[in-house]
Amino acid sequence: MLGLRYSVQVIGSALLDGITTVTPSIRYLSLSLWLIYQYASEKRPDSAQAFSDYGKRAEAAVVMGNLLAHSSVPGLIGPITGKKRLAGDDEPTLAPLVQAAAVDIYQAAAERLHLMRLTGNVPQIVTERALPIVTAVRSRLERTCLPELLAALDGDADATVSREALRQLGEAFPMRHIPEDERHMLRNALLPEAPRTSEQPRIATYACLLRLAELLKRVPTNEEFLAAACAAERFAAPSLDTISDGWLLYCIRDVIAAAHERVMELVTYALRDLKNRNLLATPASVLGELLRSTPDVVRGLTAVGLARDGESLDLMTMRELAKRVGELTGMDRRSANGLNRWAGGFHEEAVQDVLKTSDVGALALLPVAWLLVAQRVDGLDEAIAYQVLARDEAMRIGIFQTVIPTCQRWLREDQTLIAAIGELMERTVYQHVSIAWSRMQTDPTKNLALLSEDEGRWRFHGRLFPAGRTGSRIKEAIGWLEQLGLIDEDGLTEEGEKVLHRISAQIAGGAE
Repeated sequence: MLGLRYSVQVIGSALLDGITTVTPSIRYLSLSLWLIYQYASEKRPDSAQAFSDYGKRAEAAVVMGNLLAHSSVPGLIGPITGKKRLAGDDEPTLAPLVQAAAVDIYQAAAERLHLMRLTGNVPQIVTERALPIVTAVRSRLERTCLPELLAALDGDADATVSREALRQLGEAFPMRHIPEDERHMLRNALLPEAPRTSEQPRIATYACLLRLAELLKRVPTNEEFLAAACAAERFAAPSLDTISDGWLLYCIRDVIAAAHERVMELVTYALRDLKNRNLLATPASVLGELLRSTPDVVRGLTAVGLARDGESLDLMTMRELAKRVGELTGMDRRSANGLNRWAGGFHEEAVQDVLKTSDVGALALLPVAWLLVAQRVDGLDEAIAYQVLARDEAMRIGIFQTVIPTCQRWLREDQTLIAAIGELMERTVYQHVSIAWSRMQTDPTKNLALLSEDEGRWRFHGRLFPAGRTGSRIKEAIGWLEQLGLIDEDGLTEEGEKVLHRISAQIAGGAE
């Protein structure tokens, strides 16, 4: 509700396509492709609703079959409803478990992987990449009850299915245990041997993940991946430096967004408390409410190595804070492609780590995030990076026309840290209000504003702000690599080593 995640999402989509935050199980791609093929083979109506109903019935059967055969299966769509239905005494029906079919949820990923396309009411498979997957799935599902169930049930979702038939389906088609021939075809779809130019960033991102698993000798985490992208050594593979720079740009925008969100969350709590005590809410009174425990605010700085325990917040100036940021970002400093990197653990992900656990300490971390970002990009060509870091400058708190000039002004005026916190707190609130108003202009029935301003007073609307950060889809990508047998608890598998070698050669060849 601050509108600051948009720029982060744009960068993330450019670096990692073909997956979303709601597509954790790659085998749903296989199932979706088979459903499209089967629907066409049965010459069913060219109707989006009819196809969606068809998909929901098939997916209900697969989910309940997996629950019967394997009890707990991560990544299923509709498992809670499926368990409730199986808990009854009657034989279960194939009524939909969820409103949105997996074939719809996974469609965007499948389209970007060039496995399916939507040219009419019903998706079509892209023969070159999808047909080998369909063939593998078809050879397994044809031995189950599913094709017969779909043909016999037709539109009658109330008809019952035997538990034993569903169990056999779950055993034949486990969603998290993919046979090797099918895994091979899915790997080739995700990381093709002859990729289009648009697919190169995705392949390079997966190469970074595989390389990190190799270095760590275990499954990496989302946080470890982003921290590596921020670090001086990156992924210890020169051919991956360009893509790691892209993920650093992602982290730059994301730390700005996340820091502002945490401050907005604190503001709403302060507004609620002031309202409960029948006190006026002005920018000054809200700031005073938030700064009532200045030692807690300083602890946010201490956690990232920018202050000492017990240091006074009142005496801290932005010049002093900038000097300390400069010291931490000056260790073995190097510049490449206009981005600065340095040794040590002070980077965007370290700030994100503290933002997650810090309370009012987040107040001091917001100006820290601005100073950190200014250090990162002070050699970056604005003309080159403008669309990435300063997209929609007026609406998104752009780097070049907003963050850097503000940091420079703080230093010229020797602004106090408390004054800078107050300035950014107000900017955060007005950012939210402006975004809420712009969305209300599109749809007058939707007022997302958490507060309103009247003659210098802030009026709380009763809802707290849920702070968070942008979903990078790295967690889901790591899950896909595990499901495809490329990484495991020991890091790279033997097949993972082969794939990393192949795609590394592709990346190195493309860079020549």
